[in-house]
Amino acid sequence: MTQSIRLSNLLSFFLLPLLIVGLQAKTDTIERVYAVVNEQIITYSEMKNTEIQLTNMLSQQYKDEELKKEIEKMKNNLLDNLINQKLLLSKAKEKNYDLDFQVESVIKEIKKQNNISSDDALRKALTEQGMDYETWRLQISQEQMRTQLIYEEIGSKIAIDNTEIMAYYRDHQAEFTIPLTMTLDAIYLPLTLDSEFISTQKSEIDEALSKGQAFTEVAERYSQLPAEENKARLGSFKSGELDPKLEEQAKLLDKIGMVTPWIETESGWYRISMVERIAEHLQEYKDVRGMIENTLKAKIQEEKLKVYIDNLRSSSYIKIIE
Repeated sequence: MTQSIRLSNLLSFFLLPLLIVGLQAKTDTIERVYAVVNEQIITYSEMKNTEIQLTNMLSQQYKDEELKKEIEKMKNNLLDNLINQKLLLSKAKEKNYDLDFQVESVIKEIKKQNNISSDDALRKALTEQGMDYETWRLQISQEQMRTQLIYEEIGSKIAIDNTEIMAYYRDHQAEFTIPLTMTLDAIYLPLTLDSEFISTQKSEIDEALSKGQAFTEVAERYSQLPAEENKARLGSFKSGELDPKLEEQAKLLDKIGMVTPWIETESGWYRISMVERIAEHLQEYKDVRGMIENTLKAKIQEEKLKVYIDNLRSSSYIKIIE
């Protein structure tokens, strides 16, 4: 059964790529116990390993002070979120799900994304990171159990009316507006060159273009863009992505093949040619309908999941020791 609803932030502990340096490895050490949840315990190692894993994940999304705030917030909620995971797992175990196929599919995808060719190579990669394969596989299985439970108990029961989807599309059109996109070729002369040489080069380039020589041919001969394969191609840019001086002049090129005059920037001189211009436009409703439906479902699911977990808490044994 395909599940299109993404998990709540309450459960964002499992990363599909092999960013798993924090997953718990086998240990014979006697552990401190932080909490007991029904028949399960939360240990120091589990707390620490989850903290490391989530810190790695947050470090890819945030920087500097914002990162510090997000890490602090994560630490404050860590034990509570682990308790929520244990509660969901306890409930999922009651269902006796057979999820071997899903687990194998997840492992296959992990191997694909990390260019791991065989099970032996995967086991070796895990061992090098200090992890036991069976423990790692068990954690994937448990995550699939929680996912299946959430879908069965909550996600599968959420229906979004067409009028809600259309209303969201109408009220959030900025989200679905694709900005002006320009693909540009350029002739570039860096300011690090001798000024007299630059002047001579500019004159030769202007003369060649005025005689009708193709812009790309002239660029291949004179341009000093760093690209090795195509010395003419500057790239594709959306509004706001290009140097303001270049963007201002490029936007005046309303036809393919038009060329700007020389533009001086902090790094050098440019003449730009328009290769492709895609005007700002609103994506069609039919192309974004599914995305909107998933967004609305995810919001409702997150709200319902909080209520569901609160009910589990009220009917479960939870003892916080540390």
